[in-house]
Amino acid sequence: MGYCGDGYKKICQSVNGFINLNDRGISYTVPVICNTCTGQHITLPDVTAKDSFLRRFFGYDPIGKQFKVLSSSEEHYQVLTLGTRELSWRKIECSLKHYPRPEINGIYINGVLYYIAFAWIERFTMTIVCFDVRSEKFSFIEIEKTMPLTLINYKGKLGVLLCFDYGSSLAEVWVLDDAKKVKWSKHTNVLSNPARKPINSI
Repeated sequence: MGYCGDGYKKICQSVNGFINLNDRGISYTVPVICNTCTGQHITLPDVTAKDSFLRRFFGYDPIGKQFKVLSSSEEHYQVLTLGTRELSWRKIECSLKHYPRPEINGIYINGVLYYIAFAWIERFTMTIVCFDVRSEKFSFIEIEKTMPLTLINYKGKLGVLLCFDYGSSLAEVWVLDDAKKVKWSKHTNVLSNPARKPINSI
């Protein structure tokens, strides 16, 4: 397989051996799903409604054994199920209008898609969007701090790697231990080389 363009380098999401190369709204790239074992790929159809905040996220329903792609934008939310005869987007409802962060990748963990977005929750704030791939339902976790961060898979749980300032040898990760009660635990690691200074909480 060979693809060009910086959009593929910056936005690339993998699920169970398949890779979602997201176009990120760049006109000279196209969104595709690739099978890394066979080299085969399929091109995703255009969504029926899109805007400048459009992002696509890739996930898997482990019970129904289906791969799905979520299209999330300013006011439109759609789902495409792979493996069907005709690939087509279906509109779904979301109780909270949100704006996906274009520069941050989403992550899939155990049937749930997570990504960072801006939303209005009593005030304009940054939030972690949780999308259950099987039920196609949204939930949200508010983030108190508005700084660069990265979502990671921490031993099968959602982890948030915080942005540090240069000069510290500590790396800090917050792990979501209980999604329903929104309980976090902090894990601090000492690095061999000075990294960045951690913030106090998320």
